[in-house]
Amino acid sequence: VEPISEEEPIIKRLADLYYRELFGRVQNDSDQKLVNDVLLARCGSKVAGALWYTLEPTPGYRGCNYLDMLYVLPEFRKAGVGTELLSRLLTYTPENFCIITYAWKPSQDFYSRHGFLATDRTDEKEGQSFRLMVLPLTKKSFERYCREKGGDWLEGMEEVLGCCGNRFEAGFLNKWIDAISNLEPEQE
Repeated sequence: VEPISEEEPIIKRLADLYYRELFGRVQNDSDQKLVNDVLLARCGSKVAGALWYTLEPTPGYRGCNYLDMLYVLPEFRKAGVGTELLSRLLTYTPENFCIITYAWKPSQDFYSRHGFLATDRTDEKEGQSFRLMVLPLTKKSFERYCREKGGDWLEGMEEVLGCCGNRFEAGFLNKWIDAISNLEPEQE
């Protein structure tokens, strides 16, 4: 895995393949575009996939590394390429940041297996449903994310905290964050 310019022809080709798979068309000028950094994965001399990301793309994503797109060519799927791209993304993410992405339905299990937490925030584009998923890297980034998005409950939180029913007492989230912030590394 290596950094590469977003303007390289191979990156543009991979972006077009990503859009074809998701939307049945190539990327066009009307698609929202971020200024991304790109990581390119190779297996031997063959291109295997790419990951596009942006640190703090908007004020609403302060303290976040936004994973814009992750695409692995079909012949390299289930070979660890996506995992390696995510692993390398960690080295480009400041320690106190979260990694966030809008994952389309077929990829949500992949992100969950890699520690991403699903939120209840979704978006729709051209008939495809996307869910905001968050990978908090440290207790500090998790605490910051929860405090800033306090009303945006993480999917499954009610189940995890089932003993409380669905009636969270005032300040419960802060108490819960304080409790998990005191975990030892092994417990964490």
